[in-house]
Amino acid sequence: MEGTNPVNKKLAAALSGGAVLVLALSGCSSDDSNEKLNSWAKQVCDAVQPQIQKIAAANAQIQQETSDDSTPEEVQKADSTGFQDISDAYKTMATAIENVGPPDVDDGQKKQEDAVKELNGLSTSYADLVKQSDALDTKDQA
Repeated sequence: MEGTNPVNKKLAAALSGGAVLVLALSGCSSDDSNEKLNSWAKQVCDAVQPQIQKIAAANAQIQQETSDDSTPEEVQKADSTGFQDISDAYKTMATAIENVGPPDVDDGQKKQEDAVKELNGLSTSYADLVKQSDALDTKDQA
């Protein structure tokens, strides 16, 4: 299916980026004595953890629909809804990190800008997947 190759590449890129982000954010607590950095991390974590849960729920729903006896239309709807939820979650994370400001570390401004750029890129990739999923012909399963 040569038409799905761009979808597969975007999905793989988005999922790998998301995995990196989840691993990075899983260290939301620290024994570090840098109070400013701990405060920044808490603000970020408080803002993004609900979005991480939203992404996990969307992925679970997508997997459930594709693993049972769902019709192609049901799978398409679940994919479209899930991809949109994930896109929205990444966009919300980017906004949260932008609003919290840069962390109190070397090159904090650049690191913040890079994180916002990556999250917005992931959001855009998932929004593209929504469009591609919606455009699929569910009557042609080939």
